[in-house]
Amino acid sequence: MKSGSDGSEPAASRPPSRAPPQADFAALDHLSFAGELTPGQLAERLDLTSGAVTALIDRLECAGWVSRTPHPSDRRSHVLTLTTAARETGEREIGPWVAAMCAAAATLEPSERQAAARFLGLVTDAAAEHAGRRTQAVSGQPPTSEPA
Repeated sequence: MKSGSDGSEPAASRPPSRAPPQADFAALDHLSFAGELTPGQLAERLDLTSGAVTALIDRLECAGWVSRTPHPSDRRSHVLTLTTAARETGEREIGPWVAAMCAAAATLEPSERQAAARFLGLVTDAAAEHAGRRTQAVSGQPPTSEPA
């Protein structure tokens, strides 16, 4: 493997240098669950333009979180995957939290889990609606009215 022009290790072989900005977590989450995605697939999942997803991928790759390899059947595209260091960091940082949530859920009766899931769904919907209104306010778009 060649070293960088300054003699340093290439970004792909270094561990991630910092935690990603909040806006990049969704991309890491999609890559974690999908295993691999093309930039176009990631852009579609995140509702980003091709330019915006390219900038996001560049940030994540530079930080050591994502690797980009040539697509096996489309020479115009790439395949994105999480680096080993990113996966290990995720497991180390998020794994205990997930295990604790699973342990807590295991103590609930099925009806209690259903009630908790319904509540969390309602809260998620309310948060998404609020985020949509904030985005419209920041962008200067008029609020959309939904039928009653």
